[in-house]
Amino acid sequence: MSMATDINAAIATQLNLSSGLAVSRARSALAFERTAAATPSRATPDSLGLSLDPRQGITLRAADAATAVGRAATAGGQIVNQLRALEEQLSTAINGGLTSPRTALRLDETRVSRLNITTAAGRALDSIDRLVARAETGGVNLISSRQGRVTIQTTEFGGRVTVRAQPLDTTGLDLAGISALTQDEAVAARTRVRIALRTAESRLSSLAALGDTLEFRGGTAQSFIQIGNEGLFESAVRGRLVNLRA
Repeated sequence: MSMATDINAAIATQLNLSSGLAVSRARSALAFERTAAATPSRATPDSLGLSLDPRQGITLRAADAATAVGRAATAGGQIVNQLRALEEQLSTAINGGLTSPRTALRLDETRVSRLNITTAAGRALDSIDRLVARAETGGVNLISSRQGRVTIQTTEFGGRVTVRAQPLDTTGLDLAGISALTQDEAVAARTRVRIALRTAESRLSSLAALGDTLEFRGGTAQSFIQIGNEGLFESAVRGRLVNLRA
């Protein structure tokens, strides 16, 4: 009986030692993991409500989300106008060139020619890219080809909208390198501009739809724009979901 008791006691002691060793190893492993992963710095929002917290991505308040959409739509309207003017100039290069009486027309106070129109086209494309760059709000640019997915949520009303940017820059519209120096180049350039114009009008309509979808109520209504991470919204109220694709 005494021997059995001694054996049981020895087994219990061994189990306790094993358990203690396991716990000690677990604690050591946990401590190691904690030191291996740096703790993100605390977010410091700026005057626009931008959060630089790497755990949350980029967030904007409701008013800033409205500003982002508004700037994008305004720039988009100007870009559409630039494309229409460029289409007309390319038509002049195709139909008139250097020999037609239409060359009596003036462009920027100079005699119109295919060279003038090619130069003007380059300036127009540069202007389009500048318009896109100025549409950025707090790190979010809804009309840039460099912009990733953007999630907008209004927590008070439960609405959530996940969108992709509607690129209106020269890269997004495939307008880089157009020329009107020859008849064939002018025809090809006008075709590309017409396609870009239809694309821009469609994407501008998507921006307008996005603006209509956002139910900003001001005051306590909070809207967040976040890029590439929906973890922030796991506990939020879910509402309708709209996906706008380029």
